[in-house]
Amino acid sequence: MLKRLLIQTHRLNNLLLASIFCGAISTLLQIFIIAAAFYLIIQHQFSWTYALILLFVALALGFSRFGEQYLGHFIAFHLLADLRTQLYDHLLSLAPAKLDDKESGKILKLLVKDIEQIEVFYAHTIAPVVIAVLLSFLQSFLIFLFSPLMGTLALLSYFWIGFVLPLFRKKKIENTSSSLSKYETENDQLLSETVNGKSLLQQFQKIEQRISLLDKQRDLIGNTIKKRNFSDSAAATATQLSLLFFSIAMGYLAFNFSVGNTLCWVIAFTFPFSFGRVLALANLPSSLGNALLSAKNIFKILDEKAVSNLSENQEIFLIKQSRFVDVDFSYPLRPNKTVLKDASLIGKKSEVIGIIGESGEGKSTLMKLLMKWYQPKKGLIEVDNHDLRKIKKSGLRKQINYVAQNPLILSGTIRENITLKNNNFADSKIWESLKKVQLDKTVKKMPKELDTKISRLEQRFSSGELQRLEIARALLYPSSILILDEPTSNLDTLNEAIIINSLQNYYRGLIFIVTHRPSSLSFTKRVYRLAGGELVEIKQ
Repeated sequence: MLKRLLIQTHRLNNLLLASIFCGAISTLLQIFIIAAAFYLIIQHQFSWTYALILLFVALALGFSRFGEQYLGHFIAFHLLADLRTQLYDHLLSLAPAKLDDKESGKILKLLVKDIEQIEVFYAHTIAPVVIAVLLSFLQSFLIFLFSPLMGTLALLSYFWIGFVLPLFRKKKIENTSSSLSKYETENDQLLSETVNGKSLLQQFQKIEQRISLLDKQRDLIGNTIKKRNFSDSAAATATQLSLLFFSIAMGYLAFNFSVGNTLCWVIAFTFPFSFGRVLALANLPSSLGNALLSAKNIFKILDEKAVSNLSENQEIFLIKQSRFVDVDFSYPLRPNKTVLKDASLIGKKSEVIGIIGESGEGKSTLMKLLMKWYQPKKGLIEVDNHDLRKIKKSGLRKQINYVAQNPLILSGTIRENITLKNNNFADSKIWESLKKVQLDKTVKKMPKELDTKISRLEQRFSSGELQRLEIARALLYPSSILILDEPTSNLDTLNEAIIINSLQNYYRGLIFIVTHRPSSLSFTKRVYRLAGGELVEIKQ
């Protein structure tokens, strides 16, 4: 994992080396200023000339430190821009199936927290670690030239504080970091489901139960963070005590074995200030551990193959018929649970086909297979006698409009929500679609009509009107197949009648209605019931 992270820097290696050089120079200049000032004080040799020299060295220190920080963040931001682009592009190839497997919390964490941890690695870990290692050997060597005993002690102290203590700490925090990552992912998933399913939670009076569950999850996160903070405090205490011990030991050597040697006293005084970079290594288990865990999550997604990844070379511009033949299916994350078994059906243009069954039986799954979210384990799906696996997803999905149970509301104007920001639709076409679902008068009463802003937080429509807005969008975009996934489950009788009437009068393609509500099937030609993975026709 670490090797793969480092490979990402290959095109910026020159800048990384420049950052390391600037960091090493700034650290050496800092130690030089402290040592020189102490030497001048004990030798009583202060003068304005020395003061000016120290001033210029301090300025050089400032510029070199700035160069290190600037180059480090420049490298980090450019690498993260590339990584984000790779991640978003790959998620598009995995979507929408990847967002359908109940792991959207992982995606949220991936795009925010994990990316931030990688930024810390590139900006605050690579260069500081290299600088600490180089300077530990260089400083020990220089001290060794004046006093072999003091040089040996210096190398031993750098090794203890920069390697041994972090190694002990790493073993202690691995489980804590893993647990915290797991709890945060679960919390993000719960929050996402709570926000998206707010109306259902209210409908079934589950708000208090969900709040209690979120509180328990936050308690788990809080307790884990407290445990990690306690471990961090214990490690910091051990580091400071070790630094104090080695500083006293260095002073003891200077006092007993270097009497009269001013430089040895300068070394002993300066020695505690030489640990700046080494102390950064003491925090390495936390920063590097989090970065590696985040990198593991990111690269796991990048290595994931699309569920529908077979060769696609056929275009399609119109669909007159779709057919399922003996289809078996299980979800990738639940391969042992059969969702569909020998499922077969056929649908033709202008037909309205209903699919009914209890919640969780797999009714929506059947339609997701038709949209190529997934591939069947066995059997065949065809459109116009062409194997669905060979048809390009882009062309197929242009011919299918999908209306989900929970309306998709974007933060933008009513016009943008209906057209999905496609400027090729004239306002007259938009008003025509709104009129078909009896929303035109409602929109005309809005402050800015089509330019009125709406969002999830600023809803100007009832739940029934939002569902009709989705239907208006589907009617605006020409398609061969319209899939309605529980379109009337949360609607009153009036809104349900308006939607059914609009579809009967204005949609001429094949319609699939997925529902558990028999009243929604009143205008269907054929109805299939799905139970226990088996699809059976019950009405023709």
